[in-house]
Amino acid sequence: MDYQYFRERPVPKLNQRKKVEWLLKTARESTKPLVSSNVFIYDFRIPRISAHIHNMRNDLWDVRTVKKDKEYFYELVMTPKEIVQYSKEQNTGKLFDTE
Repeated sequence: MDYQYFRERPVPKLNQRKKVEWLLKTARESTKPLVSSNVFIYDFRIPRISAHIHNMRNDLWDVRTVKKDKEYFYELVMTPKEIVQYSKEQNTGKLFDTE
């Protein structure tokens, strides 16, 4: 069954990649940041979730994989925009320490 809601929020009509991104962002904002691979596969009909996660990592998404017993879970750590923003905040503008 293709679920209409995820973590009490309506799921928008998106392609699979965008839906994976949306699900991970929504989970991160909730009290349960981990999403089971089974949720992607069986609830949202995304059978190649590991390929989507791999491609997202290549596109600079920071996604953590957690294995509990025999089940895999995914957690969004940072989006590419957040990574860029974080690196800008960490960069003081100095190339060399002159003091």
